[in-house]
Amino acid sequence: MRFQLVLVLYAISYKLRLEDGKGSDEVEAWDIDQEEDPSEQISNMCLVGCFLTATTVNFLSTRMVMANLWHSLGGVTITDIGEKRFLFHFYCEVDLDRVVKGWPWTFNNHLLVIHTLKEGDDPLEVPLLYANFWVQIHNIPSGMYLEAMAKQFSDFVGVFLDYDAKAIAARLRNCMRIQVQIDICQRLKRKKKLIIAKTKEIYTIFKYEKLSTFCFLCGRLGHGESLYPIRMVQGSKELPLGWDISLKAPPQRATIGGSIWLREPGSIWGVNVGES
Repeated sequence: MRFQLVLVLYAISYKLRLEDGKGSDEVEAWDIDQEEDPSEQISNMCLVGCFLTATTVNFLSTRMVMANLWHSLGGVTITDIGEKRFLFHFYCEVDLDRVVKGWPWTFNNHLLVIHTLKEGDDPLEVPLLYANFWVQIHNIPSGMYLEAMAKQFSDFVGVFLDYDAKAIAARLRNCMRIQVQIDICQRLKRKKKLIIAKTKEIYTIFKYEKLSTFCFLCGRLGHGESLYPIRMVQGSKELPLGWDISLKAPPQRATIGGSIWLREPGSIWGVNVGES
């Protein structure tokens, strides 16, 4: 009987301790001042990026190829942070600037979409939605090689970043070159109709430099026409293609050296450039 009474008292005491934990040292909170570990802080010389492809990219191959491609003076640390994202840590500001200005970059023809991290950014949360391209605009009338037109074309293709003023100044007017920021979820622009003096209609043609894989059916970056969802319905049936390889600008050729026999407009014949 006495043993049973002890058990009852113990059960009551246990129940009271569970219901009233306010006085317990286990529920007394410690007031902690959170301090960031310097080793975990995101440097202001970091990029986060992902390759625009549905396939898995081999990390070791990517790491080696991109490092060799960039030739960073201070080196670069490339880390796989999950969710198909990579962290690129540079140790020299000039290296970071060169990579950003040299965009777009590709691996196995897959576009690398990057974002420059700022203090407080979460590399797994920042949006990766835009890419920078140099776009050539062909079939432009001679009187339209102006900065205002460059910005107008840029705003049609994407967002204006820059235009090649040196080519215009040098009278290299086979095309206008503009640098634009493009939303990778949108269709690539192919052309734009112009009306000259309210009478003549022409189409300017767009060509993208360093253009990576894109779909000839939907005009979007990141996949070919064989992976377009409509194939689930249409199968291998031949479909009309709205885009083609003509959107890709040919690689720029190296500058050819001068010739003593080539006479420039306005120059004095017989006087070589640079002759003292």
